Amino acid sequence: MTAEFPPMAVAVEPSRHLVRDMLAAWGLPGLQDDAELVLAEMFSNALRHAPDRLHRLELRVAADHVLIALSDASPLSPVRRSAGGTAVGGRGLPIIEALASRWGITPLTTGGKDFWVELPVVEPCPRCLTS
Repeated sequence: MTAEFPPMAVAVEPSRHLVRDMLAAWGLPGLQDDAELVLAEMFSNALRHAPDRLHRLELRVAADHVLIALSDASPLSPVRRSAGGTAVGGRGLPIIEALASRWGITPLTTGGKDFWVELPVVEPCPRCLTS
């Protein structure tokens, strides 16, 4: 499943709802909260570093993971930062690393990137594809 969203903060909520709805349709309601949180972190990073182009969301399911990929126009990879107690930012990548089984960056020929995250499927999933 793929969808495009404008580079605006108001697009985060409908993207989260889409992920929640797809996971419910795939029989994976237990992943909804983690997937929404991961997507919100990915999207806010994309808005901060590539605010001028559409963002393409891809969501795929396999037997052992759900893939969330968000493309943006920035070639820069996310960087782990140290977040102090009162810091506004710097927690996104540690949150993603805590929830994901794997994550990475795939450069795009357009100069941007796909930032992808795999969330482990730990519950039975009769509608999942085999890897």
